[in-house]
Amino acid sequence: LMSALGVTPSSSPSKGVARAQALHEEVSVAREALEEEVRRGDAELARREELEAEVERREESIEALRQQFSAMRVQLYQKQQALAELQTAREEAKESMELQLMAMQDRVTALQAQLEQQQGSEGSEGGGNVSLDKNRQELSAAEEEISALQAKLADTEREVEG
Repeated sequence: LMSALGVTPSSSPSKGVARAQALHEEVSVAREALEEEVRRGDAELARREELEAEVERREESIEALRQQFSAMRVQLYQKQQALAELQTAREEAKESMELQLMAMQDRVTALQAQLEQQQGSEGSEGGGNVSLDKNRQELSAAEEEISALQAKLADTEREVEG
């Protein structure tokens, strides 16, 4: 041990003590430096763990957003389908009403022709008032029905365009 400290039997004991104190000082300084390095390493490790936890939270958040976006896309597709079906139904209703309107207009035209014929023949016969009144009432009812159908058709056209 003495030779490791640089002390020989001929050297003074105080030189060995001084050398031991110097080595003890060096060991203390090295220990403090090592402990500081360990603290820095621990702090760096803790920061890395925090960053990894933050990365994991963000990845989970991104995945949740992806799932939410996917669900929203499905909902949008479903709403587009429903809207297309509604539009088709409105267009079909419009076409049906247009056909009803044309049929009613044909009926009115036929009734008007029949009424004119009866009025013409009434002048020569003089006795068809009951039939004539009935046809006038039928004609009036048909004209009211046409007006109602036209209003309904206009509403449907606004829905189809809107």
